[in-house]
Amino acid sequence: TRRAQRASPERFSRIKKELIKSEVTMAAQRKSIDCRDYPSEKNCSLKISGTEQEVLDAAVQHAVSAHGHEETPELREQIKSMLKVEAD
Repeated sequence: TRRAQRASPERFSRIKKELIKSEVTMAAQRKSIDCRDYPSEKNCSLKISGTEQEVLDAAVQHAVSAHGHEETPELREQIKSMLKVEAD
């Protein structure tokens, strides 16, 4: 059997810094899209935020169901290009 090894204080500090950096990166990767930025006949005010994949999936569904767009790869690419980094 293998025994668990204790991390040296230096290693522990490095691991802690990596985890904090990872958390900051995850927070920085939050994306959003706001229908108010793209006026339509419906005067839609929906704003979606989350991870890029969550926002993209929800925004495509919304574009299809609420705005009558056809779900195509081109629509996904267009919406993806419209995503903004969410400011906290």
